[in-house]
Amino acid sequence: MLAFNISSSQYSILNITAMKRFILFVSGLGLALGLSGCGFSKSAVTQSLEINKSISDGDSKVMLLNVLRASEHLPPVFTGMSGIRVSSSGVGTSATLSIPFGGDADNNYGFTPSVRSNHDLYYDVAVFQTKEFMCGILSPIKPETFKYYWDMGWPKSLLLNLFVREVKYYEMDNRNRLVLVKKLTNYPMNATEYQKFTEEMNLLIGDSFDVVYREFCEKDIDGNNAKQKDTNLPIIARTVAFINASNNREKLNSYTFQNSYVITLPPEIKKDSRGRYAVFYLRSPEAIIYYLGEIVRAGQVNGYYPEVYIGENRKDRIFVARPDVNGKDDALVSVSFNDKKYIIPREGSGRSLEVISLLMQLVGQQKSSSDLPQTSTIRFEP
Repeated sequence: MLAFNISSSQYSILNITAMKRFILFVSGLGLALGLSGCGFSKSAVTQSLEINKSISDGDSKVMLLNVLRASEHLPPVFTGMSGIRVSSSGVGTSATLSIPFGGDADNNYGFTPSVRSNHDLYYDVAVFQTKEFMCGILSPIKPETFKYYWDMGWPKSLLLNLFVREVKYYEMDNRNRLVLVKKLTNYPMNATEYQKFTEEMNLLIGDSFDVVYREFCEKDIDGNNAKQKDTNLPIIARTVAFINASNNREKLNSYTFQNSYVITLPPEIKKDSRGRYAVFYLRSPEAIIYYLGEIVRAGQVNGYYPEVYIGENRKDRIFVARPDVNGKDDALVSVSFNDKKYIIPREGSGRSLEVISLLMQLVGQQKSSSDLPQTSTIRFEP
């Protein structure tokens, strides 16, 4: 029989050494679990940022692609990501701990933690082709929406060029009929018409053209102030009005204000004692896409690149999208179309990204509508 004689002092030393090793093992295991948590957190944050960037890039590419389709007179197609889900197949942790053992062992302990984490991304691609969606993007921009962007400090000429497709001037003849006397068309394929429209919009802004809310009393069938049935108080309504806010009437340069036209929107033109009306036709989000397509087409076909005022006597291109000829251009947005790569270049992009941002917001706001609404009247008060 083999026997070991261990003194009490030796037993105490072995016991303390084992305890230290046990504490080191538990600490190492806790560290490994902590590292796994950190690894999972970093992975989740990184993935969230990548998803955000992918959605942003995807929306910009879809909008650019639809503008390019419009330049070829092809119908737009709207898609978007929905139902994004992240599935984790598990987070695992392992650790290798080397503990010296034996009387001649040194005091070098080895600890090697490892972490594994697997994540899968799932998402759905939605195609927007329902009646409600099409009615929404085909509806003219609401006056309240126009005023919101006007008040938020967007370049005023840019808003007028994007939102207004045409201005028609009518006057009442001696038989109380509307007669068309002048027309300004915002059409990029006709450089002369486009420049006349752009100059008139710039003059309107110079004449303190503004967009405000106005309160007025509704009228009954007899022309008196309409009253509420329960309280018998006047019915007060609020509407958006285009006005000339300038106090100095002698410096009016625009055709609209010089001739004291009442600014209104179709389909309604209210009778006025002066009988002069400037009817502003607002675009829908879909019509803005077509308009941008015509801007791209004007550059490709006519070599004409429409510009808009961005300040006093300063102009910039509204939208720039061109083929990537040498494949080395630095692009803000790029997409393949008709076997070519088209880009919005980083240098010389004009107001392209502003326009895409605005357009995505407008499409998002008008994604649903049961019918094509009629736009309410906007009046000019001199």
